Amino acid sequence: MSDAIRLALETDSTRFVSYHVGGSGGVVSIPGVAEGYHTLSYHGLDEDKLALVEAEIIKTFGRLLRDMNLTGDSGTSLVNNTSVLLTSTLGNASSHDNRNMPVVPAGGRFKHGQHLAFDRRRDHPLPNVFVNLLQQVGLQEDRFASNTGTATGLETM
Repeated sequence: MSDAIRLALETDSTRFVSYHVGGSGGVVSIPGVAEGYHTLSYHGLDEDKLALVEAEIIKTFGRLLRDMNLTGDSGTSLVNNTSVLLTSTLGNASSHDNRNMPVVPAGGRFKHGQHLAFDRRRDHPLPNVFVNLLQQVGLQEDRFASNTGTATGLETM
């Protein structure tokens, strides 16, 4: 899927892609993991196996970014012109808590090389990040869903 996503963006066949990593409800094909990601993440039965699955997700994300970083026909890197967001639907899967979700912005014009941690009780809702994304592409929007502003620290270069 990473290759198809990169190709679709590179050929300007689309300018928006939403991709849900497969296997979240079933068993993913990773050696040593026989349980589904849902069971591992929601019930914490085996943190070592969960770490294997999550490491594979991060490796796949990294591979997509590296492939997008290759210079295309236009002479510029696709990753520099594309905002890529990796996130989860939950911050704590065992309690179905959607606060403090991990979010990894990449590419685009974001200022990278930093870790932003927010107050666990008063964190930024995900729609704040989406407002940052809208503003990054030049849209003068200050509202999206239930946002409360923009995500502080996600400034652009």
